[in-house]
Amino acid sequence: MKEAPVCSQYSRGVFAIFGLYDKRSVHTLTSFCSALHISLITASFPTEGESQFTLQLRPSIKGALLSLLDHYDWNKFVFLYDTDRGYAILQAIMEKAGQNNWQVSAICVENFNDANYRRLLEDLDKRQEKKFVMDLEAERLQNMLEQIVSVGKHVKGYHYIMANLGFKDINLERFMHGGANVTGFQLVDFSNPMVIKLMQRWNKLDQREYPGSDTPPKYTSALTYDGVMVMAEAFRALRRQKVDISRRGNAGDCLANPAAPWNQGLDMERTLKKVRLQGLTGNVQFDHYGRRVNYTMDVFELKSNGPRRIGYWSDSDKLVLIQDTPLLPNDTSGMENRTVVVTTIMEGPYVMMKKNSEMYEGNDKYEGYCVDLASEIAKHIGSSTRSPSYRTGSTAPGTRRPRSGTGWSGSWCTGSLSGRIVGGVWWFFTLIIISSYTANLAAFLTVERMVSPIESAEDLAKQTDIAYGTLDSGSTKEFFRRSKIAVYEKMWGYMKSAEPTVFTKTTAEGVARVRKSKGKYAFLLESTMNEYTEQRKPCDTMKVGGNLDSKGYGVATPKGSQLRTPVNLAVLKLSEAGVLDKLKNKWWYDKGECGPKDSGSKDKSSQALSLSNVAGVFYILVGGLGLAMLVALIEFCYKSRNEAKRMKLTFTEAMRNKARLSITGSVGENGRVLTPDCPKAVHTGPPSARAPAWLWSPPSCPEYQNTNKCLTRTTDCVKL
Repeated sequence: MKEAPVCSQYSRGVFAIFGLYDKRSVHTLTSFCSALHISLITASFPTEGESQFTLQLRPSIKGALLSLLDHYDWNKFVFLYDTDRGYAILQAIMEKAGQNNWQVSAICVENFNDANYRRLLEDLDKRQEKKFVMDLEAERLQNMLEQIVSVGKHVKGYHYIMANLGFKDINLERFMHGGANVTGFQLVDFSNPMVIKLMQRWNKLDQREYPGSDTPPKYTSALTYDGVMVMAEAFRALRRQKVDISRRGNAGDCLANPAAPWNQGLDMERTLKKVRLQGLTGNVQFDHYGRRVNYTMDVFELKSNGPRRIGYWSDSDKLVLIQDTPLLPNDTSGMENRTVVVTTIMEGPYVMMKKNSEMYEGNDKYEGYCVDLASEIAKHIGSSTRSPSYRTGSTAPGTRRPRSGTGWSGSWCTGSLSGRIVGGVWWFFTLIIISSYTANLAAFLTVERMVSPIESAEDLAKQTDIAYGTLDSGSTKEFFRRSKIAVYEKMWGYMKSAEPTVFTKTTAEGVARVRKSKGKYAFLLESTMNEYTEQRKPCDTMKVGGNLDSKGYGVATPKGSQLRTPVNLAVLKLSEAGVLDKLKNKWWYDKGECGPKDSGSKDKSSQALSLSNVAGVFYILVGGLGLAMLVALIEFCYKSRNEAKRMKLTFTEAMRNKARLSITGSVGENGRVLTPDCPKAVHTGPPSARAPAWLWSPPSCPEYQNTNKCLTRTTDCVKL
């Protein structure tokens, strides 16, 4: 705050100033207020100097922080700070370090960017630094925490203490399952009835007019609220005392040399410091120097289910830690009719929103593997099941021995026009069918013969053409970071130094990067998500190589929870009954979009031919058969007519004879076979001859014996 704004406010006849300062304006602002006898009420960081007209709403965190360090018995740690709030905490830490022989590495990160943060964390990790105290403003602290997650330093073995009064104001969602210890302080008690009442009123406000009304107030907002309450209470006290604090005719002069102060400024200052009330930040009370006294702040630790209060610190009691009452792990009493909150990540196929989720309420909005699993576990808690028995390895009765040596073959030909039409159409039909099958098979075999340039992690480590990376935070990245195997160490060295970064923030981002890279990027992820991605359209990803290690998913419960044993038993029963396998098949493969699960790495786009693909050739076959039948009928009528003329028969009789011959193959009258080329024979031999003359052939024509052929004139044989 500059001189002109201060004088402007002063000349308007203000009784007190409520505002904020930073390290550059703090001394100027406090000096003006002291000279003009105008009280400054601020929620900014507390100062160590003695300023009579300054009321500091924010309590000092030094005592609580030093007590916590003593409790954890830290003698070596890193102190990260910025100078926005001065050097008060740094000075206290260094003084205590000198007294207790602590090894403290104090690093100012005020001008750091993301790359500087990551480089610093990597250097500290090489020095085996696992304990950190962070004295940073909220925005810089949040950025620092994000970089800690990005380099994988949010896992078990690391401990972070945040010198901040709003532990619940910080987004620690990505730290919850990492395993690192995170400790901090909370000034606002959200179980306080006064806070609850205010939040109910706050949440009812229109978000368009009051942005942020849907979220709990931060501790800085609570301090501002308490500051207004302090001023209101001071005015009420002055009114009760009937003190005239009017500035008319007694306003003072800001620009005079020396400055003329406000005469009633001392009365206002003393009244403000005497205020004592219960606000959103607890007991609000000031000492002679305007500093907060007799306050209490809670100590929180981050657990897997969120922040949990582990104690408190106060002026009188100092650090007091509380112990949770342990639950008997096998005690399942009282589990009936209880609602259990299940926490997971919204990601397919584990938990997804239904297509028409707005039509449902509560849990019915969701679907997925975890939803079904939770439902099955709920059914089995406190109940017993019987696992069905299955038989495997049997074969169907009556089947033939495979690869036996027996077989059949045959061939035929025809000379009639209709028969040739049938044959031609059939040949065309079989040609198209075989060609289609051959083309599809060739495409299938071509895809099968496609050789991936990498087949294992060793192949990835040896080459440089294909980039590879993992999820920016997760078990896969942690596996490479902690691995002592040479190949994996080499891969980790490449991944952490690659530019641009090969890590992705989400699995979906990694999959999209694989698809856009045209074979120049490989994404390392859990096998279950890999298999699920293979079954998603556009079906253009493939799993390469085997699993790098073996991990299992589980249902986590709080330590000592009553749910632990029942859930364990329920999961075992579901596994024995095959329900877990059924659920995986349901959400990975049955609902897959790329064919059966045993399709391996085949190209999912080369689908099998369906009837609609070859319907045309069937139409040709049916049409050809119909045409052949029509031609056969015309042939039948035509030849019957010719035979009727030749044989001196009626047309009907000729058709009857030909039909009898075509259907039954029997002979005509007197055992004769009637053909168009063999008219009825005339008996020219003696009456005693039993065989018809037309069946007789001279001995010189043996080829005509015992046949149904007519004798024709040749050089050796004469038709009788």
